[in-house]
Amino acid sequence: MSGITTTFDSQKYPNTTDLSWSRTMLHESIHAYLVTYFKVDRSGWIATYPEMVKDFGVKQNWNTVDHEEIARSLVKAIGVALETYGVSQGYNLTKQFYEDIAWGGLQDTDAFKALPSVDKQRISDTLSAELTGMDINGEYKSQKGKKAGC
Repeated sequence: MSGITTTFDSQKYPNTTDLSWSRTMLHESIHAYLVTYFKVDRSGWIATYPEMVKDFGVKQNWNTVDHEEIARSLVKAIGVALETYGVSQGYNLTKQFYEDIAWGGLQDTDAFKALPSVDKQRISDTLSAELTGMDINGEYKSQKGKKAGC
C-alpha cells in the first residue's frame, strides 16, 4: 500500500488565521483517514459508510463523495475539535463560529446547498474572513484567529 500525501501551500493565502489552517488540517486528515480505511478494510468501510457507497454510484468522484460524507456526518465533530483547539489558544468564540468554519471546503455539497440562505451567507463570510481577511464581497472583515504566519 502506498502512503497518503497531503501538500499544503502556505503561500497561497498569506492572511490565513491559525483557525483556518487548523480546519484545513482536520479536513485533509479526514480525507486521508477515509482513503486509508477503504484501502485497509474495504468491507468494514462499506459497512461503516453505506451512504458513501451510494454517493459514489451517482457522483463517480472520491473527493466529492468524501466531502458529502464530511458534510453529512462530521461537521459538528470538526466544530468541536476546532473549539477545543481555540480554547487551548485562549479564544472565547461561539460554538456557531466553530461549526461555521468546520464547513470549509464543503460549500459544493448537497448538505451545504440545503442550508437556509442566511446560514450559507454567514458561513461563507466567516470562512472567507478567516482565510483572507475579507468577506465574500471583498469587504474587509475582522478575523477571529491569529495570523498563522505561514
